[in-house]
Amino acid sequence: MNPTTSAVVPAAGRSRRMGRAKELLRLRGVPAIRWAVQAALSAGVRDVVVVVGKNSARIRKALSDLPVRFVVDPAAGSGMAASVLAGLRALSPDCRDVFVLPGDHPMVSPQTLALLEKAYLADPEAVAVPSLNGQRGQLALFPVHVAMEVFSPHGPAHAPGIRENRVRQVPVPDPGILMDMNTPGDYKRIRKAARKLHGTWDPAGPRGLAAAWKNALSRAVS
Repeated sequence: MNPTTSAVVPAAGRSRRMGRAKELLRLRGVPAIRWAVQAALSAGVRDVVVVVGKNSARIRKALSDLPVRFVVDPAAGSGMAASVLAGLRALSPDCRDVFVLPGDHPMVSPQTLALLEKAYLADPEAVAVPSLNGQRGQLALFPVHVAMEVFSPHGPAHAPGIRENRVRQVPVPDPGILMDMNTPGDYKRIRKAARKLHGTWDPAGPRGLAAAWKNALSRAVS
């Protein structure tokens, strides 16, 4: 992974539809937010910024042994765009491209992040978005200056489709890009998928999910 690549993981929402803090719901005994963060770390992202809000203390505890930074969203609960912007403002001046990886997408594989990085290197002005069978995931890799524009208070994040010509779809064999965890039904489905992952899996280490994901995720929803 490019050393100037960072990741922003928004985890400051109120989980209204879930009825409880979705990022802290457990998958194979581990909080969902940890799965998302470990995907970025396993892919080789060196700077991971987790944006927190109401559940800040609990999320910090869940990630306390991982090499991540935390930023408090001053407008927590007002929408993901505000959380992402808070994370972007905390990035190093050296950062050139940034993953926006929602904390409620725990099943995204590290290999998918690597494919997006490859697409970015081929076209550094495009926004790389993964797709599976024509369906896009919410995860994306942005040039930093584009991300700042998109997630600004008057940017396209508040009016989807304005910058469609900048988007480059990257086909990936990863059903995890379509698994967001907003409702109890989503959680049930993702728990089932998590149980189907096989291989060496160490929830205590940042690289623990890589082996499990490598060959199994394509079977996770079968």
